[in-house]
Amino acid sequence: MMKQLVKGKKMFWLGMILIILLPLLGSLISNKGLPPGFGIFPPQKVAGEPGFNLYYFLFIALGETVIILLILFPALFGFKKLSTRRTNDKTECFRYPLWFWLGSIVCLGSWFVMWGGVSLGGLEIYTFVPLWWGFICALDGIVYKRSRGYSLLASRPKLVLLLSLTSIFGWYLFEYLNYFVNENWYYPNNKLLSPVGNVVWYTLAYTTVWPAIFEWYLLLQTFEGLKNRYTNGPKLNLTKKWGFIIMLGGALLTFGTGIFSHLLFFGLWIGPLFILSGLLIYKGYWTPYSPMAKGNWSPFILMGLASLFNGFLWEMWNYGSHYFNPDRPTNPNFWIYDIPYVNVIRIFSEMPLLGYFGYLPFGVLCWVFWLWAAYLFNLEPDFASKLNKQEGLKNEIDRAIRL
Repeated sequence: MMKQLVKGKKMFWLGMILIILLPLLGSLISNKGLPPGFGIFPPQKVAGEPGFNLYYFLFIALGETVIILLILFPALFGFKKLSTRRTNDKTECFRYPLWFWLGSIVCLGSWFVMWGGVSLGGLEIYTFVPLWWGFICALDGIVYKRSRGYSLLASRPKLVLLLSLTSIFGWYLFEYLNYFVNENWYYPNNKLLSPVGNVVWYTLAYTTVWPAIFEWYLLLQTFEGLKNRYTNGPKLNLTKKWGFIIMLGGALLTFGTGIFSHLLFFGLWIGPLFILSGLLIYKGYWTPYSPMAKGNWSPFILMGLASLFNGFLWEMWNYGSHYFNPDRPTNPNFWIYDIPYVNVIRIFSEMPLLGYFGYLPFGVLCWVFWLWAAYLFNLEPDFASKLNKQEGLKNEIDRAIRL
């Protein structure tokens, strides 16, 4: 058993090594060296991104249209309605906890300062992190009330810390991969802080990504009708063989991203998702795809929606932090997108329309990344104990770990 465990851990490290090295090797082949702008932090604009391409745009739009139809009209894809049992709703018995009110005050106050250009003697540039942690606390408070006493801050505070640490490592990994697609996003307000200040501040900002998305997922899980909407669908059993194929496909895509940085820019997200997902499936661990074997697509779809909803707020707050005060920047984290072929029809001026759908697989990637870290370091992978016990997922995860 110990030899199998050691072997499994080595393969887990192999997955991360592939994600790090494959685009680098691709870039060495394509660029005869490192990509332009590599290592500059925070990343800055790199010239040479190709403009709009109608055929590429329509190709991506077609795939995303299928996703929209799946989410809005699941019956078209074989999902059947489930009758929702009425229960005595005792939600009103649980008041909003203290951290909901404190978080709301911090979030709204930071929002006002960042968008309103309020001068706080130089402290106004430090509002991004309080805004997001305030929002996370407020969101957790809503989850607490709707789930009748369960939330991450109330029941699993140590897990919030672990998610934050995972978030730091995860987002630094994506910043690294961003260099190989010629900076699909960059940060023009890099002079507001010193180089060391940027590293410290951005690291703090990165702590918010995973906790925010996971809080959204828990909130969506409290809506019984939404959860049941995707529970009785086509059965999809991803076997060990499929895990290897998915992992291989992710490796090829990640490698290709380093060579064809514009054509395969989406490989920045999809490649790592496939590598880690395929690895977990191949090793027999529980993943968001495991319930699909019984026709339950709810965890998979709801995590994608959680990321999409959160992404809308990311882009909205990002937009206002600059465009309401263009001559007086208040946000060192402000980012701009420069995406090849599809950089049109922008919402909140920065994120192109088709880019929003990238948040759907990103949410699943965050979950898979957390599972990879949790299994590797012997952490508790299930972050929704109470809710998952109700639908049997907790037992599935425990059984997969034992195997």
